[in-house]
Amino acid sequence: MNINTKSTFLHTFMAPLGAKVLLTTALLSIATTAFAGEKVDKTIDTSSSPKVDIEHINGKADIRVWDKSQVRVTGELGDQTEEFIFERRGDVVVIHVEVERHSKSGLNKGKDGDDLVIYIPSASDLHYTAVNADLIAEGITKAVDVEAVNGDVTLKNIGERVEVE
Repeated sequence: MNINTKSTFLHTFMAPLGAKVLLTTALLSIATTAFAGEKVDKTIDTSSSPKVDIEHINGKADIRVWDKSQVRVTGELGDQTEEFIFERRGDVVVIHVEVERHSKSGLNKGKDGDDLVIYIPSASDLHYTAVNADLIAEGITKAVDVEAVNGDVTLKNIGERVEVE
């Protein structure tokens, strides 16, 4: 009788657990691919002079300053987008757009990239990294550090320190 009780317990407990794991895995898979082509409008409260770390692989980004202690991202994510990360880690605001990688160059050629407008406080310390993206940034009074492999970089009325690679 103990064997049957144990078997019934395992069957009763493990079957729903397996279904929950399978459902969770399926939902996470959907969540990581659900961002392609979606519109974005998200805001995070921060200090008046945060560090802003942007990793943007493909598309264009227009970075504008405003007088709020917030960082806001608006626009549309590209067809290749697998994951959009927008979070605050202490006094650092992180914006990372992760994309599919299938071709030898690492990108799916011929696909539309992101089209983002990012609002940051004027006293932000900006670090922007891109592979195939165009950047326009204006009015940032602190440090600007740009690392771009391919694309146009336009900086206007930038303050203390500028570094472009």
